[in-house]
Amino acid sequence: MSAATERDQADLALRYERTEYLFCAVSFDGFVERSNSAWTSCLGWAVAELRSKPLLQLVHADDRPALEAKVAKLGEGAETVAFETRSQHRDGSFRWVRWTATMQSELRLIHVTGQDISELGILEREVIRIVGHARELLSSELHDGLCQTLAGIAALSATLSRKIGVDSASNVLARATELTELLHQAIAEARDLARGLGPPRLRHTDLSGALEILASDVEHRFGVSCAFRSDLPLPRLPAETEAHVLRVAQEATRNAVIHGEADHVQIILTCTDGEGDLRVRDDGVGLPVGEPCSEGIGLQTMAYRARLIGGFLKLRRRASRGTEIVLVFPLAAAEDC
Repeated sequence: MSAATERDQADLALRYERTEYLFCAVSFDGFVERSNSAWTSCLGWAVAELRSKPLLQLVHADDRPALEAKVAKLGEGAETVAFETRSQHRDGSFRWVRWTATMQSELRLIHVTGQDISELGILEREVIRIVGHARELLSSELHDGLCQTLAGIAALSATLSRKIGVDSASNVLARATELTELLHQAIAEARDLARGLGPPRLRHTDLSGALEILASDVEHRFGVSCAFRSDLPLPRLPAETEAHVLRVAQEATRNAVIHGEADHVQIILTCTDGEGDLRVRDDGVGLPVGEPCSEGIGLQTMAYRARLIGGFLKLRRRASRGTEIVLVFPLAAAEDC
C-alpha cells in the first residue's frame, strides 16, 4: 500500500470517528477490518470485538439474502448501494439500520456507513396508523351523515319527477320545499365536517374566543350541552401553543360525545402560577374500572401535542360520572396572569 493510500485511510478513519454514523471497512471476503466508536454507543460492540468479525454475522438471518444481493451488485460494477437490515446489538436484540456501501477497489475494501433508524421506523408506522384512523373516521362521517342526506335528496327528487304532471300544484310545491330543506341540511353537514377537519380558527380571535366557538359548534353539531368557562384572561400565547391547545380541546370534546356518550360537556381554561390549565369534563360513561386506557390514537395524539408545547396530559375518572381530561402547559414568560 502506498504512502498516499495510507494517508487517505488515516484521514477517512479520523473523519468517521467524529461522526455519529456507524462506519466499518469490510474486506472482500466479508470481514470487518476497521470500525468507529459509534458501534459501541449504538449497538454495544467494542471496536476490538468487531475486528475480523464477519459483517454478515451481525445481520438478522432473514435479511442476509437481500444484503448479499446488494453486495453482489458492487461486484458487478455498481459504485454505491443502499439497504436496510436488522442489525444485532451486543445484548442480542436487533435494531433497524439504514446502510450505504461503497466499493474501494484500490484498497480491496468496502466502506459501509449506517444510521440507526429504529425510532424513525416506529414513528413512521405510527404516522401511517394515525392517517389510516383519520381516513376511517372521515369515511364514517361522510357515510353516516352527508351521504345519507344526499341519498334522501336523490330519492325525493325521483319521487318529485314522477309526480310532476299528475299531482296538484300544492303537492309539487311541498315536495320542492322539502327538497330545498334537505339541500340546506346537506350544505350545513358539509360545512360542519369541513370545520371539524380544518385548521384551528385563531386568526381573528384569541384562545378563549376560539374555545367559546368550539363549545357552540359542539352544541350545534351533536345536540348536547357544551359550555366554556374561563375565570381569568390568558396572555396571548405563541401561535403554535394556541393551535395545539385548541386541537386537544377539539379531540377531547369529540371523544366525550362520540365515545363517552355524554349529554353535558364543560371546557374550562384557567391560569395559575405561570401555567395554563385546560380541562374538558363530561358526564359520559367514563373510563373502565382499573387503569385508564391510554392506547387510543386520540389520547396518544393529545399527549403528543402536550409534549410539543412543553406540557403534559392527565386522564381522570370523575367521582360522580364521566371523564376529565387535563392539559397543563407553560405560558409565555413575557406576560403574567
